[in-house]
Amino acid sequence: SQDTAKAIFPARDEVLIFHKAVDYTYLRVLDAVLNTPYWTLYETDKREGLIRAYNEKWGDPYGPMEQRIATIRIKRLTRDRTAVELDPASQTLIGVDDLMKSIKEFMNR
Repeated sequence: SQDTAKAIFPARDEVLIFHKAVDYTYLRVLDAVLNTPYWTLYETDKREGLIRAYNEKWGDPYGPMEQRIATIRIKRLTRDRTAVELDPASQTLIGVDDLMKSIKEFMNR
């Protein structure tokens, strides 16, 4: 259950701030998701600043897909500053540490 996951896996509630335009950040985060092992793109909504991906390795493959989907939010702060964070429901999913690490690496290239 979600409550058990919260007790076992601490929330990955950090907010990453980048000094880049929102469009650039969105594309780099998308590139990071596409290149992170065991994560597959599920859907995107550029207008809302959302990228959703599911974890192929962890979770019950026959269980509800929602329990394996991470939602990443990309928000414009100013013309040249953007915030990237996980949706609260995604913060305790197994493997999101790898996803966030990949985002940091791709944004710093």
